[in-house]
Amino acid sequence: MLTISRMIRRILFAIFIAGVNSPVIAMQPLPASVEISDGRTVTVRDNHLYIREKDASTFHAMHLPKSLRHKLENASAFNFPESQSLRVDGKDYFLVIIDHSSGQAPAAYCGAGNEGELYALRISGKLVTVSFSKLVASCLKNIELSSDGMASPYRSVAWNKMPVGIRVSWASDASGKNVTRFFRFNHGEFVETPVAK
Repeated sequence: MLTISRMIRRILFAIFIAGVNSPVIAMQPLPASVEISDGRTVTVRDNHLYIREKDASTFHAMHLPKSLRHKLENASAFNFPESQSLRVDGKDYFLVIIDHSSGQAPAAYCGAGNEGELYALRISGKLVTVSFSKLVASCLKNIELSSDGMASPYRSVAWNKMPVGIRVSWASDASGKNVTRFFRFNHGEFVETPVAK
């Protein structure tokens, strides 16, 4: 009996040591900035979007529509799902997801939750215009992006090169479906198009 007890202790100890020595699997981080085709970089500082020039030391505040500027000022987080802009018809577009709190009271329903809105923004010099926006994650509406557990769910939002557009995969969309949707580029806008099966 004593021998079995020692054996169990040794097995438990071996399992513990294996767990301590195993590599920690960390979630892959999202990009901290977006590289534009001309070599400049878009970044977020103090709840504002900035363009960093190629010399990497000069920053300029970007000129945003008033409604977007207001969303940025009240955001709880910013996420760039893609590290590169997409150049189409001589214009650069980049993706950003702006999170804001689901509720005012932390103890209320979804009080600690977030609402994530995706924006496809067109950049021209320092001027930014909104080409597309869509709520992609919501505690209040039970909208959840897909995730493999290794990468942020915001990695479920990606550029599609051919045909040009944005691909979004949900574990649960607004109607509760596990679905992928495609928003095709069409004359400066992104329009939902059925995904080929």
